[in-house]
Amino acid sequence: PDPVSPDKTAGEQEKTVEIIKNGNVFTVKAEWLVPVLRTINFAEEDSVRYFQRVLMKSGVDDALSKAGVQEGDTVSIYGVEFDYID
Repeated sequence: PDPVSPDKTAGEQEKTVEIIKNGNVFTVKAEWLVPVLRTINFAEEDSVRYFQRVLMKSGVDDALSKAGVQEGDTVSIYGVEFDYID
């Protein structure tokens, strides 16, 4: 699979995202996400919403869409798995 890079905004460094599709599982490879994941408490609703905003603003959500993710597919990001909801 080819890495997919999200669009950059002014002053933002490029964040490379690679999506690997295996059946209905989409694995996200993006080293810059590792420190973000360490700060997320998935038991806290506000923390989960913050993580969702990071995925949208950084282009991960768009990269998943380009890779063909559908509602109900599994997304895996460095050991964190969840069902994709559009």
